[in-house]
Parts: sequence; C-alpha cells; structure tokens
Amino acid sequence: MVRRDPAGVVLSTVHRVKGQEWPHVVAHLADVDQYPHRLADDIEEERRLLHVAITRCREFVTVVSGRTPSPFVAE
Repeated sequence: MVRRDPAGVVLSTVHRVKGQEWPHVVAHLADVDQYPHRLADDIEEERRLLHVAITRCREFVTVVSGRTPSPFVAE
C-alpha cells in the first residue's frame, strides 16, 4: 500500500489510473503523436485510454496538448 499526502500531487501513466479518482486531473501532452500513439495498432483502444485519463477527475480536468492536438480531444 502506498501512502500519499492528501494535499500532494500524484504523477501516473494513463495505464495505471484505472479505478482511481482525484479532484483535479491534468492530461498532459494530448497531441496527435500520443493519442493515438504513433506506434499503436488499435485506434479504439487509444481513444479509450484518453477517455480513462480524463474521466478520473471528480471536479476539474485540464487537457494540455502540443502543437497538434489529438483528434480525440475534440471528441
């Protein structure tokens, strides 16, 4: 069991946050090379991963993209 300071920040990958929630989530670098990942074969799985990331918040989500946002951001 990992003990965390309730006032702290948790850094994690999208793959590790399933089933967890926070008041504020920042999905960083939601750009075209990351969602879908440039090496991915399953586009729907990549769409689901971004969905998982942004639905981990209870109150606020911030999506930060690069120069070319992921096509999933508009969805």
